[in-house]
Amino acid sequence: MTCDECEGRRYRPEVLQLRYKQRSIHDVLRMTVGEAIEFFESPEIRRRLKLLQDVGLDYLALGQTVSSLSGGEAQSIKLAKELHKKGNIYILDESVPRSDLILMVVLDVVVVGFVIGFYKEFLAITFDEEFAEIAGVPVNRLYMLLLCLTALTVVMLMRIVGIILLVALLTIPATISIQFTHRLSSIMLLSMGLAAGFSVGGPWVSYVFDIASGATIVVVSVIVFFVASLSRKIR
Repeated sequence: MTCDECEGRRYRPEVLQLRYKQRSIHDVLRMTVGEAIEFFESPEIRRRLKLLQDVGLDYLALGQTVSSLSGGEAQSIKLAKELHKKGNIYILDESVPRSDLILMVVLDVVVVGFVIGFYKEFLAITFDEEFAEIAGVPVNRLYMLLLCLTALTVVMLMRIVGIILLVALLTIPATISIQFTHRLSSIMLLSMGLAAGFSVGGPWVSYVFDIASGATIVVVSVIVFFVASLSRKIR
């Protein structure tokens, strides 16, 4: 629900009226680290932002919440705080805790199990909810189950990959798949393959060009989406 007074900008009107270089605090917090480096003139502010850029976080928004950061992003921020220090040796732990990886595997098994077990029911409520209810399918229970599985997936992936990559991997592969098939099973399989391909191809491209892997995965997926859309129109 969006606040009627601030319209989702989280500040009162009198605060938003204050300007620095014609920008309000809301505008500044929407800037990425890279944009903020060019915007601010203070050497100290630019030095601190440059540390985030040096660890590949120049795509992060200044106002991005801590809860939306992936494990790797959170660790990179901690590393950026130490870059100016000299004479120290740091041993970096894995960016994603082993416990999160185990939970993700368990969640994968649970989701795949439910999808296989209730595939026909999910297919029915997806395409014609009223017909499914008349046919005796427990629509409300299955709908709640589907929402719970989706919520668990979103929460788990947010901890591992962050909100930006999460949204991209949940939406773009499915959007590409729908352009080539309308069978639910085919859409699921093709989406899984595309998501896996983006997760492997994106980091490879980021390694070759020495750029941030998370942002590269999103860019690669968007490029594939546009190529698929254009090829669909040509055909």
